Amino acid sequence: MALRKEPEATVLCYLLSREGEWLRDDPAEHHILVYDLGGGTFDLALVRYCRNKVRIVDTNGDDRLGGIDWDRCLVDWFAERVIAQGQPDPRLKPPSPSGA
Repeated sequence: MALRKEPEATVLCYLLSREGEWLRDDPAEHHILVYDLGGGTFDLALVRYCRNKVRIVDTNGDDRLGGIDWDRCLVDWFAERVIAQGQPDPRLKPPSPSGA
């Protein structure tokens, strides 16, 4: 048994499920692009499928384009708008109350 990357495993699972029946019954060749935007990575797989034959054409990914990277960009975007309105940077910790 071989380990598969998430997009590859996803397309294989889909093809073996009831949802994939329409594709299994189609005699035409199909190219399927599957992506996985995870918490830490963005991965792609290009799959060729024809009559129960699955071939992974290529896979690739970017370990600097995951959900956490999107979150950082959104936080920075929001903070820049807050600062532009004259408010303190919301990314900084507020000062501790005196005597705490």
